[in-house]
Amino acid sequence: MAGVSTNGCSDDEASDSMEVVRVKASQEARVSPFKLPHLLHDQDRDDESYVPSKRSRAYSKTQATPIASLDDEPAYRIRGTGTIREWVATNLVRRFICRRFEEFLLTYVDPKSEKEDSAYLKQINEMVSVNKCSLEIDHRQFRDTVALYLVNAPRTVLEVMEDVANKLIFDLFPDYKKIHEKIYVRITNLSAYKQIRNLGQSNLNYIIRIGGVVTRCTGVLPQLQQVKYDCNTCGAILGPFVKTSYAGVKVGSCSHCQSKGPFTVNIEQTIYRNYQKLTLQESSGIIPAGLPRCTKVILLNDLVDCARPGEEIEVTGIYTKLLAMSLSTKKGFPVSVTLVEANYVAKKQDPFLAYKLTQGDKKKIKLAKDPRI
Repeated sequence: MAGVSTNGCSDDEASDSMEVVRVKASQEARVSPFKLPHLLHDQDRDDESYVPSKRSRAYSKTQATPIASLDDEPAYRIRGTGTIREWVATNLVRRFICRRFEEFLLTYVDPKSEKEDSAYLKQINEMVSVNKCSLEIDHRQFRDTVALYLVNAPRTVLEVMEDVANKLIFDLFPDYKKIHEKIYVRITNLSAYKQIRNLGQSNLNYIIRIGGVVTRCTGVLPQLQQVKYDCNTCGAILGPFVKTSYAGVKVGSCSHCQSKGPFTVNIEQTIYRNYQKLTLQESSGIIPAGLPRCTKVILLNDLVDCARPGEEIEVTGIYTKLLAMSLSTKKGFPVSVTLVEANYVAKKQDPFLAYKLTQGDKKKIKLAKDPRI
């Protein structure tokens, strides 16, 4: 028989009531304003002395900046989660880069110039007059958020910049597309200079600038850029397949007869590009005791034959890696070799590397040749 307490309740009822009190107390503790996260606090308080925490103020500022304000606010202020490469790959940031770079090409004025004309529109006119296909952009002049994106995600940013340059130049000179199908953007005077021996995994997929002496140079070879295949079973033409790396393009099956081969390259409809490989070695004047280090440099399109063995050059390009099949087979595990995909090459012996003549300098030279002066 259950016992009876002094207040007239049995022991079972008393224990149940105590359990209810404990449950209510735990619930009140969980919903206590001192236990809530700062994002769930009610900010609409009547107390005038209430001051929100620093973290709450920072959160309210970030929430007050909408994504649509990208036209007015720098992109780095509204960058979301993830790496910079993932952020730059979004359509929103690509449009931001496109607009900023186009504005830079149309409005930038060289402070050393006497006229207030666009410096890059002049450069475009000079480029077209000599039938070149490379537009050189000075990284020191391009002081913008896009310049930061360029160092961290060079492939995506260069792709957008080349699209803008191609559209602008072909709109100004519609017939120039008959001479060159594509215009390439070259980055000059990059501040991120590295020694060859200091290159490591932290520099992979970044744009860098290195210097050294060319010790070996291959001939100019044709490399597949857009390849089409002929199906030997049904005769259908497959492709084009865009070759974005140095590995081969493989076709799984024919989309017409579903056969798995064999396939042969359609030579007539396949597009090639110039390809050349250099071996760049550290200069003898800067290396410490020991053997000098070297790296491979890949030259594409109009950059081929820009340097010869024995010349000292500076290379601006993307530091990347490539899977070495022969070494991987020999070692029994994947082995990668590193190389630099060149974007711009300059000779150190070039007198115009550090100093380029302006229009005012050219006028002074002409006046100096005048015999009356």
